[in-house]
Amino acid sequence: MLLWPIAYPASYPGISILTIDTDDSISNPLNICNSTAITLNTLAVLLTRRNNKIMIKGIWIESGSGLRARILNYGAVLNRLIVPSRSEIIEAVLYYVNDHDYLSDQTFLGAVVGPWSNRIRNGMYRHRRHRIQLDCNEQGMHHLHGGKNGLYRQFWEFVEVSERAVTLACHHPAELSGYPGDLDVEVRYEFTADDVLQASVTATVSEAMPVSVTFHPYFNLNSEAGSNILNHRLMIASCGVWEADAESIPVLLNSPESSVFDLRCPRLVGEVVEQSQDGSSPLAATAGGLDHCWMITSGRPSARPRRAAAISSEQSRLLLEVWTDQPAVQCYTGQYLDPCSVVAGGAPGQFGGMCIEPELVPDQPNLPGLPSAILSPGQQYTHQTLYRLIQQ
Repeated sequence: MLLWPIAYPASYPGISILTIDTDDSISNPLNICNSTAITLNTLAVLLTRRNNKIMIKGIWIESGSGLRARILNYGAVLNRLIVPSRSEIIEAVLYYVNDHDYLSDQTFLGAVVGPWSNRIRNGMYRHRRHRIQLDCNEQGMHHLHGGKNGLYRQFWEFVEVSERAVTLACHHPAELSGYPGDLDVEVRYEFTADDVLQASVTATVSEAMPVSVTFHPYFNLNSEAGSNILNHRLMIASCGVWEADAESIPVLLNSPESSVFDLRCPRLVGEVVEQSQDGSSPLAATAGGLDHCWMITSGRPSARPRRAAAISSEQSRLLLEVWTDQPAVQCYTGQYLDPCSVVAGGAPGQFGGMCIEPELVPDQPNLPGLPSAILSPGQQYTHQTLYRLIQQ
């Protein structure tokens, strides 16, 4: 059954009308108190910049059944996802308590990533006989999630705000991170009438370049604070899985059948991680957990979102379904999370949360046999992902 409304404790901000938070530790020239409620949605659009000082701000949106999400203007981060359960409140994603910590984050926590999500080998691809070199921000070897100045490192503008939805826009200029053209992108988070969190992307470019934008929240559905995701069950509705090399870049597309990567039926994450490290699949063992790409379609985006993955916690009895129109999902089980990071919503450190990243295939610009990943001027990139939370 679907979630139902619940009375929230006083520590959770009410948003019967729109609520805007500001982080005074960075800059607050407007002297607005934290969680100051305002009645004019248009005012939110005006608060992004003042006297050339940029502030990290969050906007809360709410569904009809009590689901709540907080979106930041830095990295278009999904900062909070609050779920009412039978008798408690569950924080479904990892987050920094202090918004300022996102400025130094190295894990893409909750962010929108791009222009190219995931990896490009050696930061290099070819287009029309030209070799394009992007910056190599992953150990100086590969391009990861848009490079050192990707979308996750940008301040976005709130362009439309309502109680159930927020739209953000970002201009990523040419040459930033090595991309040859401008990227203009809009992201919209919206609670639909049936209480689904819909995350969508539209983007255009000034020059031909690879584009694959995705969302990078770390999910932990447990109700017990400090517990990791190894007790979660994971399902991925895949038709193929890419085995990865030592740098987590796809090298070989296989059928998932009869392998440790067969997740078409729900399996315990801890069991899958353990089996992937037992030496029976050398390519799987290099990641220290899951950091692999599963094909959901034959390679092209689908006409409408389809159920791609599901995560559940028996502890909280919550089920998260991920629906997407993208052809692939990357599943990352958080094995590289820093135990010293001050995050909430899950266990600190290794396996504290897991990502389901709908996208094109990592390194697709360099992989033969797949559709072109190049977006040209005059074309529009679109991406739609749905997060459906169900109380079991």
